[in-house]
Amino acid sequence: MTDVLPPADLVSRQQAARFTRLLRVLERQHRRPEAMAGFFAAIGAGGVVSALATIAFGPHREDITDWDRLPDLLRDGLHAAASWPEFDAEGFGADLAELLREDDEARRGTVSAVTSFLLASGRYDERLLAGWTRAFDDLALPAPPPLTWSSFLTGTDGPRPWDALVAFAREIAADITPS
Repeated sequence: MTDVLPPADLVSRQQAARFTRLLRVLERQHRRPEAMAGFFAAIGAGGVVSALATIAFGPHREDITDWDRLPDLLRDGLHAAASWPEFDAEGFGADLAELLREDDEARRGTVSAVTSFLLASGRYDERLLAGWTRAFDDLALPAPPPLTWSSFLTGTDGPRPWDALVAFAREIAADITPS
């Protein structure tokens, strides 16, 4: 009699085999810009962040050979893709920054950690970094209102911050002026 695997175990074994094949393909192709450009255009910024978050924050997979190499392969693959002229590196960088709009603080922290790994550890062309920087600046650095003495002293600012001060000065002047 042959052993019969439960369906859940079979799925796990099939997933492990697919991930192992993916790793082998990435090992062979991660330095080829044309191959990586198509790969990253297909999975998008969200797919890259999801994959890296799964590896970094998920359980270690003993059933997948070289599971821990995937982050480096993806980072190096993105570097290669960004150098391909037909790859929208600027758009991809902007998409990475847009993922930081996440309302959930834990998810935003995960996106931040993954993005830091991707951008701090690789060498990218100026298009990817320019796209990320512009989108990040729009996201994280809104134009601050002009600092006035009123906002500095009271923490508030109206359309004409000196109106209250002028009115107060007039009141004092009226009290001092002899009638």
